[in-house]
Amino acid sequence: MSAPIAVEINPPNMAYIWNKKKIYADAIKKLTKADMIFVVPINYIDKVDSTKNVPSLIYMSTWDSVFIFDLIMLKEKGITKELLAIIESGKKKFVYSKQITFTLLGLDNWGHIPNVFDIEPSGEQFSPYGNGNVGGEDEASASSTEFRIDEVDWRVRPFKANEQFKAGNRVYEVTMKFTDYKP
Repeated sequence: MSAPIAVEINPPNMAYIWNKKKIYADAIKKLTKADMIFVVPINYIDKVDSTKNVPSLIYMSTWDSVFIFDLIMLKEKGITKELLAIIESGKKKFVYSKQITFTLLGLDNWGHIPNVFDIEPSGEQFSPYGNGNVGGEDEASASSTEFRIDEVDWRVRPFKANEQFKAGNRVYEVTMKFTDYKP
């Protein structure tokens, strides 16, 4: 019997959004129309104040797209009002740990946000921050085992090795694993 073949899951559409021009507006429109989104914020630790997390990127994934909002390049100190409106909307939002996600987004009072589903209890295999090794080394995809979100310095621009897209692939991979998940 041969070993299982690792299948790489790649999103059909991935957009890196670093300014508020047409691509930003198009992403907001698509996210507003989506029935479901998966939200993953990525912050970094401030070098001056190690207790302070600074927003760097927000990944919002739909069934067929990953949008990477670069808050540093957008010159935002937190999420934009358009992204906040999407997060506060009635659409289904999947996150890995409500508390961690909303803290990283800078939303202290998040109890009023409807339709937020926490996938953390489903297991580590659904963490966008881990290495994606679901059922052992043979089952992990090559992209997951070669890249760890938590090992990147998310302050640095420009990105040196397309880390933003590698993280986008990881977010999409977790989204697809979770939506295929059958309890």
